[in-house]
Amino acid sequence: MSSQPRKSVRGFHPPGTTQPDPKSQDVRRASSDDRAQSSVSASASLLAAGVGRGSQQSAISPSRRIHPSNPSFSVALAHCQDILSSKTCYDTFPISTRVVVLDTTLTMEKAVAAMIQNDVLSAPLWSSAEQAFDGLLTIFEVMHVMMDLYTKHFQPSRKSSQSLVEEEVNRLTIYNLYCRDHRYKEIYLDPMCSLWEAAQCLFAHNIDWLALVEGTSILSVITAQGIVNYLSCTCSHSTYLDKTIGELGLGSYKNVVSVRLDEPLSTIVSSLLSLQVSAIPVVSNEGKVVNAMDRSDILWLARQGVAVDLSITVEEYISKRSDEYPGVWKCTQQETLSRLIYLARRNNIPRFLIVSEAVDNQLEGILTMSDVLGFLIGWDGEGG
Repeated sequence: MSSQPRKSVRGFHPPGTTQPDPKSQDVRRASSDDRAQSSVSASASLLAAGVGRGSQQSAISPSRRIHPSNPSFSVALAHCQDILSSKTCYDTFPISTRVVVLDTTLTMEKAVAAMIQNDVLSAPLWSSAEQAFDGLLTIFEVMHVMMDLYTKHFQPSRKSSQSLVEEEVNRLTIYNLYCRDHRYKEIYLDPMCSLWEAAQCLFAHNIDWLALVEGTSILSVITAQGIVNYLSCTCSHSTYLDKTIGELGLGSYKNVVSVRLDEPLSTIVSSLLSLQVSAIPVVSNEGKVVNAMDRSDILWLARQGVAVDLSITVEEYISKRSDEYPGVWKCTQQETLSRLIYLARRNNIPRFLIVSEAVDNQLEGILTMSDVLGFLIGWDGEGG
């Protein structure tokens, strides 16, 4: 049996159903650990004896360390892939966790308020009528609603009364939402599936969130960032992925869309929706990074309600931004993959803006944790 502490999974269990037996979860976890142990043992003979994590580098200006006796990059990569194949989605759950589930009869206003209160960009949906999992509500649907209401009621040529706006907002429920992404109703995994399967599913369907459902119980939502963070915690050899992102060709560099400080928020929301990306860099007239706008900004903006005037400028919004905003994290193409994985986990960073080493803060590209996970599983768009 596994000696690890039993997890308290506070998932959503419909009335009248039996919650998963924690003891059976321990048994399944033990079998998962057995599979992982055999996989690790198989690769252990390839690894140099006595190799450990070592001391951490400076978080300000890391220098590339040289480990003559360390396993090669390819062996370290293979070890990471072994863990992705042998560990399950359930293994990523914290010791105690809960999931926010929204009923489809809720109004969008109440649904968004619940997402804001729990600081989540997606939430599983439950249909009381069908007594079944009904997909996910994501920040993209919230943005669709905000853009539609802005276009209808806040344009200078068609200003609407407050009562008319409130009437439309109160009528809008999740169930009758015109912009629902119904793919999420069919795309979900059992929590005992491997992390490799979860990663493949995220990329095959081009989605950012994946619900974990066991029978009629909704247990969690997994993301590329969550998988990479788990790998960073559990795979000591991830520290030996010491090639630079420039050498590996990691990141997006072509046609990177950016905005200026004087552009309206409607441009940001429109770009996030049309490009289906997680963030838009904010640059100066010279193309130098000054800030960034991402999906969490839209959630923070929705604190005012889903009917928001998006004509204010990016600069005006940033001046009022919450003090809790983690800031913009930048790197160059000379940063090692191991270093960025470590920083992403330690600081809960979903992405890095890639800037030029020759020209101070000149935007070159973006690196997301989806890029990192795609590299780790060798995803090529055709099944990995």
